[in-house]
Parts: sequence; C-alpha cells; structure tokens
Amino acid sequence: MPSNCKPSRCLVQNQLFERPSNRIVFRGALLAISCLALLLGPAKLSRAEQKVMLIETFATRFPGRPIVTGSGMAGYGPANTVLTQEVADNLYLCGDGNTAAAPGTGLMAPRVGVAAHHQANAVLRLLLGQNPVIEKE
Repeated sequence: MPSNCKPSRCLVQNQLFERPSNRIVFRGALLAISCLALLLGPAKLSRAEQKVMLIETFATRFPGRPIVTGSGMAGYGPANTVLTQEVADNLYLCGDGNTAAAPGTGLMAPRVGVAAHHQANAVLRLLLGQNPVIEKE
C-alpha cells in the first residue's frame, strides 16, 4: 500500500495499488463499518457502545453522508431474515437487527456472508446514486 495513504482513502488506494487496471472513483466519505473494522482490527469495534459512538461521531463530522452497518447476523437462522433497512436518515442497517452472538449461536459464516453481501450491495447502490432500500425510484 502506498505510504501516503490517508485512512479515509486507504481501502480505495489499496485496491488501486493491487489492481492498477481498475478504475475507482472516490466520492467523499462513505463509511461501511465492516471496512473500518478491518482497518482498526476486530477488537476495536466489538461492543455496541463503540459502534454507536463511531456512527454518531461520523454523522456529526460528515452530515448527510451515508453509513452502512450490520447488526443481527449471528446464528443459523433463515438467510431471508437478513434485510437492508434505513433506520435513520443516511443510516443503513444490514442484518435482522436482533440476533446477537451467544453461546451456541455465534457468528456463523453463511449469515455473516449474507449480511456482508447486503452491505456491499447497499454501498454499490449508494455509489450509483440509488436508494439501497427502495427497489425502483
């Protein structure tokens, strides 16, 4: 990764560095909490209070910018319970919003994958100027 990489552009620049043929346009601050967790390390955003603080701080510093996050992806329940919802202005939640990790129902790869794909699709739709929740505009 280039040494002049700023945290807000780190993932984009890393992508360009690894695949120079890709054309990526950075459109300001668009935050996917899961991406930030990759930068900070999983233990840095493991508690709900930490995630709320991060979301509130980002929303205050970058008003009007979308945030995509996940909640409720633990266990082995039906994949169709994982949804993308707009829970506040510019705050999109991917997951069932309820299922927390507990003994016997920890984070299972299939449901985490479904939620991650919801997050990726929400970010893509935002970058394309579409609402991640409304099918047709």
